[in-house]
Amino acid sequence: MRTFCPDTPAIASEVNANNQALVDFIQQKVGAVGSSNLSTTGTLNAGAATVSSLDAGSATLAGNLTVNGAVSVPDGSMSFGSGLRQQLNLWGSVFGVGVQNSTLYFRGDTFAWYAGGVHSNGAGDPGAGGTRVMLLDGSGNLTVPGELRASRLRQGACDWTPFGPGLGADNQTHEVLCPAGRYLAGWRCAATVYLDGNCQLSCCSP
Repeated sequence: MRTFCPDTPAIASEVNANNQALVDFIQQKVGAVGSSNLSTTGTLNAGAATVSSLDAGSATLAGNLTVNGAVSVPDGSMSFGSGLRQQLNLWGSVFGVGVQNSTLYFRGDTFAWYAGGVHSNGAGDPGAGGTRVMLLDGSGNLTVPGELRASRLRQGACDWTPFGPGLGADNQTHEVLCPAGRYLAGWRCAATVYLDGNCQLSCCSP
């Protein structure tokens, strides 16, 4: 920038050079003159910002950023630092994703997994053309329409209950039911001539 002295004639080329330097500076910092968009090839530092679109090489905000539109990260990644907190709030703080010590958690009332379909506001509804493949309700009940496969499944709170009348006697009908609220996980018998002696049921709590 050329500095002018009082009572000294200004030379047009110097004035034009100053104006051009000012235009170059503005365009470098905020984008093309005459455009309402903010664009910079450097780093954007701001206390807080509310924008409808942001086109920048990088941006560092000391405060909050409100974006009135979609956020797309086609070639990069999003980082939330290393803090222990609920880092994503999807509906206030009722539905969200967070990190505890050695734990990634998901917070909500009911959790559903869909294959295909489109958005629907109905709870547990996979939307038109979709299929609900799994549902976990707030009571911890897991519903899987297809097969449940695992290398090992273990039951908890199980105990062996002997069969009823005539326990251990041959040629008699033995019958026993698991108590209400429990389910049958297996049975075993001690075989003699016939498989009808010393039989027991394994009754387990859900």
